[in-house]
Amino acid sequence: MPDRDVAVFADTNSFLQMKDFKQIGWLTVFPGVETITVFVCNAVIAELDKHKVSTNKRRRDRARKALRLIEEAAATTEMRLTVREKAPKVDIVIWRGRPVWTDLPDLDSTNPDDYLVAAAATLPGSVVLSHDTGPRIRARIAGVQAECPPEDWLLPAEQTDDQRKIGQLTRELQEAQNARPRLRVQLPQSDPMVLSVASVPALGTRISNRLKELILEQFPKQHLVAQHNDRISIFTDPYGLGQSQIDAYEDKYDSFVLAVEAYFVSLHERVARHCLAQMPPGIVANTGNVSAKNLTLTIEADGNIELLADRDDAESVLGRISLPKPPKPPRAGPTFDHGPLMSRPHLSRTPTSFYWLKRPAIVGAQSAGFECADFRPGREEDLGVLAHAVGELPSAGRIIVSASAEHHETVSEDRAIIFESTFALWLDPLVQGLLPEIVQDAFDGLPREDLPVW
Repeated sequence: MPDRDVAVFADTNSFLQMKDFKQIGWLTVFPGVETITVFVCNAVIAELDKHKVSTNKRRRDRARKALRLIEEAAATTEMRLTVREKAPKVDIVIWRGRPVWTDLPDLDSTNPDDYLVAAAATLPGSVVLSHDTGPRIRARIAGVQAECPPEDWLLPAEQTDDQRKIGQLTRELQEAQNARPRLRVQLPQSDPMVLSVASVPALGTRISNRLKELILEQFPKQHLVAQHNDRISIFTDPYGLGQSQIDAYEDKYDSFVLAVEAYFVSLHERVARHCLAQMPPGIVANTGNVSAKNLTLTIEADGNIELLADRDDAESVLGRISLPKPPKPPRAGPTFDHGPLMSRPHLSRTPTSFYWLKRPAIVGAQSAGFECADFRPGREEDLGVLAHAVGELPSAGRIIVSASAEHHETVSEDRAIIFESTFALWLDPLVQGLLPEIVQDAFDGLPREDLPVW
């Protein structure tokens, strides 16, 4: 054979215990070789036939896979099958020679390992490949080179019965766990969590007036004309739009304009106050594969931290940050107030929504709770309450978040919270997040360079 080709006679275990021939690192044993020809002799085929009905699943599967490859090779004209194209090229070839037993008196023709060695001896320069010591020793006695496959050529060791039982129990445990929700409360890693009480510069007269104009463009003053039926006294016409109604509307609109102007003049103060009430960063999540039934989420605070239900409740404590409401223009026609014409229909709860289990009071509350009937897999939910700093800054306290559900233990996380004063600019996300959406849009209408800075 060419010098850069190697003929290998592989034993039965090379097919049963080694990785596929196209996957192993042949060059570690045969450096520089270009072609590996793996010869398969009759004794190996006979042993593989026995193993294809083995009670050992891996041995049975490997034997059947090897026999399919061998049969595919046997179906070709040259009884040769290429299983790897290069680096090196690997061919499986059916060996069709006959051992010369008279030249090998120390070998037993009925022994499969001796048959392998005798077959290799017929082809000068060939190599016996076996993980077993016996065939390698007999090959060397017969003057045939023998190699042991490196450990990284072998398949992982088969598991013992105990290992298989442990594996099975582990899988069953995982399946049981996958059939349950997995609640997780996630708070920031930092302890304490620092929340910024942002101070922003006053807007100044020019910017305040421009913001006021942008808001008034969204709520223009309606031009109204008094209406009444000439055949009916103006005092008795119930369908007319009276001048007194128009005058009242215009007075209210003028007050609205003044309120919007005052809103922007003092908006920097409103922002600083409302920064004292922020939703703590954190979530509750269901990372399992099934819904968490009847989820309960509780939030508790201590120290100089209180809880508020929402921004509306925060306005009751910290003053308005919402924009003044424009007056509604009066309409012509009779106005009757007969009270409710029908009872309000009962609104059923949505199973996947969160509802208050314990809504915090506006003042002094340090606990709150939510419930959700069906908290579905993969869902994440914010904590849903505002932490309100009380007392002088820096104001410190602690927050404890707990979640539980049917067939699930309570999980909880807690962190210290510190509210600290800081300086910020008007387009800071914290600041913009406190403003009504229409006010955020008004800021978007201003050139960035016109906004005041510290």
